[in-house]
Amino acid sequence: MYGSLTFVTNSSLIISVDLGGTNLRVGAVTPDGKIFDFEKRSSDSRAPVEKTLKNIEDAIRLVADRVTRCEKSIVGLVLGFPGIVDSKKGIVYQSPHFPSWKNLNFLEHFQKIFPWTVKADNDANLAALGETYFGAGKYLNNFVMITLGTGVGGGLILNRKIHHGDRGFAGEIGHFCIEGNSDRHCSCGSRGCWEMYVSTQGFHHNLDNPANSDDERLRDIFIKKLGKIRQPLPVARFPFSLFMRLPKMEICLRIPVLKKCLIIWESESLLFQIY
Repeated sequence: MYGSLTFVTNSSLIISVDLGGTNLRVGAVTPDGKIFDFEKRSSDSRAPVEKTLKNIEDAIRLVADRVTRCEKSIVGLVLGFPGIVDSKKGIVYQSPHFPSWKNLNFLEHFQKIFPWTVKADNDANLAALGETYFGAGKYLNNFVMITLGTGVGGGLILNRKIHHGDRGFAGEIGHFCIEGNSDRHCSCGSRGCWEMYVSTQGFHHNLDNPANSDDERLRDIFIKKLGKIRQPLPVARFPFSLFMRLPKMEICLRIPVLKKCLIIWESESLLFQIY
């Protein structure tokens, strides 16, 4: 499993935390990857770090309490945070969704609170690892995973292991610059990042600002991909040329409806799993 975390018996569980810019999800997971218990809450990227930590701690305790009542044991805690994370030290150096976070040692913090082995990593890396063991990447040795939500995250799996790179920052695909002259400044410090165009926040920006392109062919593709939605959208205002700027960029047309999707991208094939 993840690092030194292993399941002792079939009745043992690992608690997994997924913190995003909009939602906090905490689940107790069985050895075969099934969710035994689950808690979902809202997260506020503008909240003080102390409030965010308290929210996470309370959700973990709630799940742990329900698990122990069912006579299950907890053997570990895995924390997934958005941003630049040192998985060995458990330090979050920077998070685009939580701008006030700088060099925070969350691993040390949670190890003091809970009695289990604690691990921490980038949320997209952990999502990719989950797909490696239990999901769409089960039969793949190498793939890239792109997570689409409040931002755009990426996890790189090589030889069925997370590739962190020399400094632990590999896979941050959402911060590739696709528009050098952009006026969209990203919280990572750059501008024109892919995340600023195809994430939820980018989608809202597209709605609020007139497009530079009105390509009818791309608009037709967009409408076809979009399908039926609850409310009509002013599709003529979308910068379609930016959606199509990169190879396979048409995957981004799915974001407005599905909000979050998983793409495992190996060679020339795309495999979609929506969740």
